[in-house]
Amino acid sequence: MLRKVFKYDMKSLRNIVLTMLVVLLSLGLLGFGIRMLIYRMISGETNLSVLGLYGLWVLTIVGVVGIAATAGILILYRYYKSVFTDEGYLTMTLPVGTHSLLLGKMFAALLCALAVGIVAIFAYALTSVLPEVLFLIEQGTFENIWDSFSDLDIIGIVGHDAPTLVLGIFDALFSAVREFVLIYAAITLGATLLKKARLVGAVVFVFLASFVNGIFSSLLSLLTVTTESMVLTYTLNIFLSMAMIVLFYFLTYYLLHKRFNIE
Repeated sequence: MLRKVFKYDMKSLRNIVLTMLVVLLSLGLLGFGIRMLIYRMISGETNLSVLGLYGLWVLTIVGVVGIAATAGILILYRYYKSVFTDEGYLTMTLPVGTHSLLLGKMFAALLCALAVGIVAIFAYALTSVLPEVLFLIEQGTFENIWDSFSDLDIIGIVGHDAPTLVLGIFDALFSAVREFVLIYAAITLGATLLKKARLVGAVVFVFLASFVNGIFSSLLSLLTVTTESMVLTYTLNIFLSMAMIVLFYFLTYYLLHKRFNIE
């Protein structure tokens, strides 16, 4: 049944996510073209307004960030809509266990959010990084920069810091999942407690949870900033994230299974 819930949620999110992906790629290509025009103007090859084009280029970057954030909000709203609105009656009366229902929805939403995040990063690179690299190559300065990097013992540096890099990647992944499950728990808690204003309650609790989580992360950084190795910091963050993921998941499960009443 977990697979069926996952497929159903993927199908319901497909149109939203695909639309956002197309818009992100379009903004990335537009930003790339505008940035290349700006470099042509700097080189004296065109007579267009630098200030006007630069403003448009900044808007494309803002658009990429805004579309990615909007996609995340819509993905989370899909969970709220499918459980706590009229659609929730059909969802909660399905012959599916609460664990399968919750895990299916979380996996689908995480996969969609991951796809949006990857494409957003690619669009940003297309807008900001690639034009810079092409301009440096055209000016003949990229080779000097490349020669400077080639003089470094990259393999030795990466090999020495490999455990830290690996832990850093896992820390980022677990932190993202923790934030995601925390928001699910906040939506469920707010919608469960404020039955007359479920959407308001969900939004308020999401902001409160994000604020508390931000303070917690900041305090944790202050406590570990003086350590000689970042390995301790990343390891501690990973274990704390794992514990919080389990805690928030079972809180969400408990609220849906024991406290939520279909009206």
